[in-house]
Amino acid sequence: MTDLFPNLSYNVISELEPRFYDDLFEAYIEHSSERLSENSTKDFILRHVFGIAPELIKKVPDLLKVLLNRHYRKIVISENIDARFIQLLRKNKVFGSWPLESIVGDRHRFFSFLQDCWPDYLRSISGTQSKKNIGEIIPFGHDDIRVYIDNLFIEGYLEPVSNDYGKNLSQTWVKVGLIDGDQKQEPGRVSELASRVKKSIPCKTSRYQDWIEYSLKYAHLLSQHFEYCNNDSCLKTQIDEIRTRSNAQFLDWTMDRYSGLHNLPSISPVMVHHISRFMARQVRSDNSLKHALIVIDGLSLDQWFTIRRILKKQDSNITFKESAAFAWIPTLTSVSRQAIFAGKAPMYFSDSIATTNKESELWQNFWKNNGINSRYVIYQKGIDGNNFNEISSGIDFENTRIAGFVLTKIDKIMHGMQLGTAGMHNMIRQWAEGGFLLKLFNELLSNGFSIILTSDHGNIEDQTPKWRTSHT
Repeated sequence: MTDLFPNLSYNVISELEPRFYDDLFEAYIEHSSERLSENSTKDFILRHVFGIAPELIKKVPDLLKVLLNRHYRKIVISENIDARFIQLLRKNKVFGSWPLESIVGDRHRFFSFLQDCWPDYLRSISGTQSKKNIGEIIPFGHDDIRVYIDNLFIEGYLEPVSNDYGKNLSQTWVKVGLIDGDQKQEPGRVSELASRVKKSIPCKTSRYQDWIEYSLKYAHLLSQHFEYCNNDSCLKTQIDEIRTRSNAQFLDWTMDRYSGLHNLPSISPVMVHHISRFMARQVRSDNSLKHALIVIDGLSLDQWFTIRRILKKQDSNITFKESAAFAWIPTLTSVSRQAIFAGKAPMYFSDSIATTNKESELWQNFWKNNGINSRYVIYQKGIDGNNFNEISSGIDFENTRIAGFVLTKIDKIMHGMQLGTAGMHNMIRQWAEGGFLLKLFNELLSNGFSIILTSDHGNIEDQTPKWRTSHT
C-alpha cells in the first residue's frame, strides 16, 4: 500500500474497502503531487473516491442529498473518515442540532431519522400544526431529495404512515408515504416493489452480499403481499415467477460458492455460526457489555418483517439494525441452531448432530473459551412465547452477562399449519400482537443488554396436498 500511495497516510487508506482501491489509484495518479497528512488524506478520499466535498455542503438539502446517495447505495466509509467529515460539517451552524454522529455513518439510524421527520413534513404541507419550527422540518419535497423518496417507501427503508393530514394529500406526490383507511393504493405499491425485486435477482456470479441484500428485498415483498393484498391473483402470479427464478439462480450460486462462506471473518455475520463470534468480538472490545441472543426457531425472514411492523406499532421508539445470514445446509434445527450456540461449523459437534440436547453445554463452552465464567452465562430453550413469566422467573438478569434464549412458538405454529404461508403470517401477527416479544426486549434493555435476534432456519409453503410447510 505504501508503495502504491506513498503520498497518502497508510493509517487512513488501510481502512478503505478493497473495492475502492481502483478509484483511489486513478485519483492518486491524477491529483496527488505532494505528501498529505492524515486529515488531508481523509479529505482527499472524501472528495476523489466518494465524491463528497464538505465545503460545498452549506444547506440541509446539500447534506441530505449526500447522505441519501450514500446510504441508499450502501456505501461504507471508515469511522475515522466519517469523523473527519462530521468535524468539517460541525463548522456550519446550520447542522448544529443535527445528530450527525448517529446518521452520517449508520444507515439504519439515518432512515430512522427520516422516518421520524416525515410526519412533521406532512403536517407542514397540510397546514396542520407541526411539533417543529419550519426551519427544523426536513425538506422532503426538494428536487434533490424527492427523487429518492418513492424508492425509500416502496423498498421498505421508510414505512408509510396513517393519513391523518387530510384527504387532499392522497392526491399529491406524498401519497407514496401515506396509508389511507381503505388502503387502495397498497396493491399498486406492492406491484411496483415486485417489479423492482424481479429486476434485482442476483445470479451465479454475484457476491454473497448481493444475495443477502436481495433476501431482505424479497422478504419485504412477501410480507407486504400477505399483509395488504394476499387475494390479488395478478400479484400472486408475479411473485410466483420471482420465486421460481430466484430459487433456480440461488441453487446455481449455492452449488458454486456456498462452501466458502463458513471461513469468512465474523466482523459481520455471514453464516449463523458467526453470530456468537460476532458477539464475542463485541465483548472483547468492551468487557462491561451485556449481550442477549434470541433465536426464534423456524422464523423466516418475511415473517420477521411482519413481526417488526407490529413491534414498531407497539413502541414507536424501537429501532433495529438488520441484516441476514446464511443458515447451514441441511437447514435442520439440530444442525443450524446448534451451530449458532456452538459458534462453530457442524463438523465440530458431529457427536450431537442429530439432537439439540448439548446446546447449553456448547453455549457455555463457547463463552468459557472467550473468557466469560459460566456463572454469568445462561441458556433457556423451549420458550413457548405466551407467558412472559416462563422467562422472567428464576433468571438473575442483573448479574447475567450473556443470555441465550430459544423461542419455539413459530416452529410449533409451522408444524401445525394447514392454511399455507398466508395462515402462517396471520398466526404470527396474532402472536406478536400479544406483546411477549416486546416485553422480553424491554426486560433485557432495562437490564443493560444489547440484543441480537435471529433464526436458525425459515419455512416455505409446500404445494403438495399432505404437508403445507417445510424447513428452508
